[in-house]
Amino acid sequence: MDSENEITKLSQRLVDLRITVISEMGSSANRFLAKYPVENAIELVFAQRPIRNYDSLSDKLADQFKEMERAADVLINSSYKKLILIELMLVSLSRLPNRLPLATRGRYLRNFERIYLKCCADLELSKEFSDYKDDGFLKNLGICSLFILPLGAQKVNKNSLPLYWIKEISAKEKIDFLGKYAFKYRGRSPFYDMHTDSQDKELLEVFNETGWRDFLLELADLMLLDPDVLGAYGIGWFFDPKVWEVSPRLSYLGDIIKESSGYVYRAGENQNAAESALATSPTRRSLYEQKLYVPCNYIAIWDRASLLKWHSRL
Repeated sequence: MDSENEITKLSQRLVDLRITVISEMGSSANRFLAKYPVENAIELVFAQRPIRNYDSLSDKLADQFKEMERAADVLINSSYKKLILIELMLVSLSRLPNRLPLATRGRYLRNFERIYLKCCADLELSKEFSDYKDDGFLKNLGICSLFILPLGAQKVNKNSLPLYWIKEISAKEKIDFLGKYAFKYRGRSPFYDMHTDSQDKELLEVFNETGWRDFLLELADLMLLDPDVLGAYGIGWFFDPKVWEVSPRLSYLGDIIKESSGYVYRAGENQNAAESALATSPTRRSLYEQKLYVPCNYIAIWDRASLLKWHSRL
């Protein structure tokens, strides 16, 4: 789907969908859109800091979403958020950087197709469109604005390396990390921050050993194009070495992290980690109930030089 012809076709379908969504807003559409021009929202999206959490919107953009959600009903708000995604995709289709790896460009287009189909569906009462703080909406907003990059098994965006988790690790680990931090990482920003997007069926299908190895190689390809990036990190329950013991099918993560010169450190327990770790595994759930396993987030970190050295060997 990376041909100019396919991009043109998708652009036309987005234009047609924009007309449909506006008509679905009914008689109040013109008044609402005059008060809150979509173009202004698009400007606020693109004006946000380029290095941040994907779910940290600028104050101006968050305030506009809050005001709109108070001023109109669910249908109008849901339709308006669809319009924002549609307009962002139309703009981004003309802005896709030519220097991106071809695989990344192709995934952008497939993600746009997925989001287009979601906007076509009768989802006006879905929380994803009615609540601007919904995680699915925020990830789609990041994709449509080219802030989040789809790399296969994970999606990434530029962020600062978090340090809150240091209080969770032992004194020996603190010394180990601070030594690497001073001599390898050279600072906190920018790093590529990794995310699992459960909305993206393609991502879930390649969340496996081959997919993760391909993801890290593509991540290194991106680093070669951007000399300012210092490294990469991800935070998740599946980086926990205990998980690799109780769920051996995920042990490949430990092997790949070690092979690619990454490091893991404990990042702490929280409700989200518990819900995610126990959601799909009867084994982990049973061990948790027996108090033999407690879900915990770990952070996996790669420094630029080590990841590129691994990339060059392959």
